[in-house]
Amino acid sequence: MQNIIKIVNEELGSLISEKTAIVVRLYHKGTVAYEMKSGYSNLEFKTPANFETVFPVSSMTKQFTAAVIYYLEQNGLLSYQDNLKLFFPDMPKYGERITIKHLIHQTSGLRDPYIFYKNKNLETYNIKNKEIYEFIIEQKSLLFQPGEQFQYSNSNYVLLSLIAEKATNKKFAELLSELIFDRLNMNNSLLYDCRYVVKNRAYGYEKNEENEYLTTDVKWLSYGDGGIFCSLSDLEKWYLSLNKNLLTTNYSKDAFISGKNNNGEDVGYGFGWFVNKNDDFKLVYHLGGDPGYGSIISFIPEKEIGLIILANLDGTWKTFNNINKKIYKVMSNCEEESL
Repeated sequence: MQNIIKIVNEELGSLISEKTAIVVRLYHKGTVAYEMKSGYSNLEFKTPANFETVFPVSSMTKQFTAAVIYYLEQNGLLSYQDNLKLFFPDMPKYGERITIKHLIHQTSGLRDPYIFYKNKNLETYNIKNKEIYEFIIEQKSLLFQPGEQFQYSNSNYVLLSLIAEKATNKKFAELLSELIFDRLNMNNSLLYDCRYVVKNRAYGYEKNEENEYLTTDVKWLSYGDGGIFCSLSDLEKWYLSLNKNLLTTNYSKDAFISGKNNNGEDVGYGFGWFVNKNDDFKLVYHLGGDPGYGSIISFIPEKEIGLIILANLDGTWKTFNNINKKIYKVMSNCEEESL
């Protein structure tokens, strides 16, 4: 593990020197091989960050959304082949061609509202699922035919959360708690609303051109695509459960299988996880990035290696992605004994 620890230390060096918070744990064969906590979760009050500090995990939420859908399908409450018109009668005709499976594997052809708004210089703060749904049904066409290719879009996972609610007549926050958080004793995890008071939370920061810290924060109100707040200790419980078939038989195996396009080619995205694979192993992971925050969970099931990093400084997800790439490269060129 020394090679991987060296990569983590080298890449995180500049972030560790910041006043803002960063918490890290690296796992090997179910135990902590390396950990680090640094900086403040709140600069105003100089509150030290720790493994119980609560951060937004942003797009890492998608793996939890997909897990809820997986449970509902296994229990007969929906089918992966169900099309969108079954749940949303006012969906344009193209909804008949988009299935739940297309949403899961990001092959629907639906546009991403945040990219669209940004390109139009429109405000993206405080957008709720209702507004995203309205954006979706206003679209006259798709980017491509469903299943034709991969295109990451937050629309897909917003719709999955709404489908879960329609299939169960329960709020999505309730489903997350019932199916995942309560089962794993993830007591510091919740589906976040930016109006909530959250105990032990980290506050978000960015730096200006004068290298001064400025406050910034999550202002999205959508969920399914993001919205979960949790601590590293809670994410550890989730990570350690992944090989224990948390929800139902074969969950962990199925979650890490890449979806395929219409030509039968892997698209590199499973059940809320990016999937990179070579002849020997898979690297499954997801990054999260919101204003003032960055996060990653990365997992090599065959080698029993995992990594979780959370931070409250804007843009840190880029560094975490570099770490992920370097670990994959190192693991692709070494034997387990040389770790």
